[in-house]
Order: sequence, then C-alpha cells, then structure tokens
Amino acid sequence: MLAGFQQVEDNVAALRILEHEARVQDKAVAAAQKYLQLAITRYKGGVTSYLEVTAAQSAALSDKVTAVKMPLRSSRPLVTGGIAPPCRHGLNAAAD
Repeated sequence: MLAGFQQVEDNVAALRILEHEARVQDKAVAAAQKYLQLAITRYKGGVTSYLEVTAAQSAALSDKVTAVKMPLRSSRPLVTGGIAPPCRHGLNAAAD
C-alpha cells in the first residue's frame, strides 16, 4: 500500500515539473513569435535580409511543435502510473 502512495506522490511531482516546463515552453513560443514579427518589420524596412525572417520562422515553428507535443508527454507518466489526467471536455466528449 505504501508503494502505491509513493507512486501517486511521484506522479504528482512529475506532473508539477511538466506543468512548469509547459509554462516555460509557452513563454518560448511567445518570444519566438515576437522575434518573428520583429524580423518581418526589419525586413520590410530594408534593415535585414529575408534570411533573418526564415530563421525566425524556423525558431517559431520549432517552439510551437515542442509546445504541441508537451501535453502528450505529460500524460504518459500519469496513465502508466494508474492516474488518469483530467479530461478537458468531460466524460461525454466522445458522445457529442
């Protein structure tokens, strides 16, 4: 029984860490988006080449892909540990 409590505690701690990582990743996405807008403005103003815009697009896309993958990663320890992650749409989401 103690092992079960330890497993639950470990999964809760893992969830907290993954939630923190998700917040950090959200900030990275916002920063990359700002950099992209700045790069586009600089390009339109003739200050830089289009290479800077493509580099900013690449960084923004990479950060967005990582952010999209984070919820999938965060649900694995909980499901394998026996704790189901909260459902955003309720139990009848599939029936709707």
